[in-house]
Amino acid sequence: MKKSIYLGVLIIIGALIYTFIPRNPVKHVEALALYTKDGLGPDKAAEYQVSLTATQKAKGQEDKIIASVSGRLEQVEQAPGVYISQWLEINKLTTGEHIASPEESAVVIKKTIMTSNVDGELNHFFDKAFPKDWFRMQLNVMQRFFVAVPPNVGPKFQRKEKEELGEYAVEYDIQTKGDHREISKKWINYESPDIEMDKTFNTVYYFIGKEGRIIGIDGAMAFTHKQINGDQFVITLTVDLVKVSAKTAAAAVVDQSSLAKADDSKIQEVARETTAASTIGYEEALKRLPSITGKTDSRDVYLIFAALKAELRTNPDHANELREKILATTARDEGAKRQLAAVFGAMAQSDQSSVANVLADLASDCKDVFCKDQAIVALNDHTQPTVSSGKKMLDLVKTKPDHDTTAAAVLAAGSIAYKIGDQLPEVPAALISAYKDPNNQLLKRSVIAAMGNHGSSQYLPVLKETLADKESMVRATTLYSLRNIKAPEVNEILTGAIEKEKDGDTMVEGLKAMVYREMSPAEYERVAIKVSSLKDKDNANEATRFLIKAYERNPQNLEAAMILVKDKTNIPTVKSAIERELKPEAN
Repeated sequence: MKKSIYLGVLIIIGALIYTFIPRNPVKHVEALALYTKDGLGPDKAAEYQVSLTATQKAKGQEDKIIASVSGRLEQVEQAPGVYISQWLEINKLTTGEHIASPEESAVVIKKTIMTSNVDGELNHFFDKAFPKDWFRMQLNVMQRFFVAVPPNVGPKFQRKEKEELGEYAVEYDIQTKGDHREISKKWINYESPDIEMDKTFNTVYYFIGKEGRIIGIDGAMAFTHKQINGDQFVITLTVDLVKVSAKTAAAAVVDQSSLAKADDSKIQEVARETTAASTIGYEEALKRLPSITGKTDSRDVYLIFAALKAELRTNPDHANELREKILATTARDEGAKRQLAAVFGAMAQSDQSSVANVLADLASDCKDVFCKDQAIVALNDHTQPTVSSGKKMLDLVKTKPDHDTTAAAVLAAGSIAYKIGDQLPEVPAALISAYKDPNNQLLKRSVIAAMGNHGSSQYLPVLKETLADKESMVRATTLYSLRNIKAPEVNEILTGAIEKEKDGDTMVEGLKAMVYREMSPAEYERVAIKVSSLKDKDNANEATRFLIKAYERNPQNLEAAMILVKDKTNIPTVKSAIERELKPEAN
């Protein structure tokens, strides 16, 4: 049985996620240009755009977002080495299944965080009213927002640092680039043998002005954790300077004594309080479930969801009780929909095959399309589907109860077939038959996507045909569906289709598929020629983003292709993105 991540561990992992800052080099050029124009002296206030998404990936499963934040952060220098940070705006803030409401996000706005960066040692001090639920995450943001370089060290050195999950070794490399420094911070290893760093995604890059202030941060970080099923954690974040203005009178000196130092004792205190406040039992969750309305705080909804999920993972028989509650919930106002979302979400993440069977039954037993679709979507996300649940999805595809339910069922059938291997040999024939059915024209893209979810080579004749479809959206769906197809000729088919595709958005779907495959240097170079010829800036930047993702997975085969794009493109952001991504010896 798959090990669950109970909420306390999730919070710690969420905190760890914020310590790893990955790369988005395409956008970073603009931040450097702004710094060159305005500088970052002590009389300036700096405004940064911060955007992060972190995913957890179990073996054989799709990535799932477990933490994200986006917003604008303002920072001023109060004294040499002392900085005051405040969020000006938070567009999105999540941990696990908990999405902060606008009201929750608002309580973080304008709360003071002081950071002292003296002689390579960082200390952080928080407004005593800073929300405890977000304290540990925010602390980790600030711990990695600043780079702590001791005085009198060489351009390259190693040291040990510490965070909530323990001590780790890092290597710094400092290079002066005109009016700013570029500092790379490479994670070598954690003291804990349970945490294994990825050998490629392991470096954070800091761009720091001559005044010592941040211009931007980017990087890539991934690791696996043996105590969490060997799951892989991958993080994507950008920090970019977006505005420089005069420091106002409102940025008055903050008295450090009015703030709380984020030392070990404070972290442990907050951890105890938030963990204790973040769990309820199954019976309490059932009592609270009917009280969910459209205005209920999302944190309270999450507590109910988490309790139901935890119970199902240890006592899957309770899925039958939850089934009855689902069928008894006949209202479709916002509150009822949120109640059902909490229950279906818990069932989707139960990791129990018997619960997958209950979801499959609900796909037929529910009385309306909304309920049926929720059940099928939950089954599609389930980690342990069964042959029985897959066959019930195929039955729905054949009987076609309604368009939405049939579309959801066909996608689920492909996903289930992929997850359970060769146990549903009838799926390819069923999906091909659904594609050929003249009454299924509106299901065409859903069926193609389901073929991609499954990945059987039997779909190749159909996918070759749809690659020539006159509708660009059909071709786009087909290109992405090639990502999982297990056949030796797929790489050539994908490469040729990317070369021939005239619609930029559609062509990018081909590059997205390419990320999942291992191709030859010659095939990558053919794709590179196409990317380097793009004239539309947005398409070129997006294509480059996926080219870089593929390079990070397979640098040896893609290095020549990356250099080709760098040398031939006429789009500056593409050129600079690749220059920053390539290893120094390739530049």
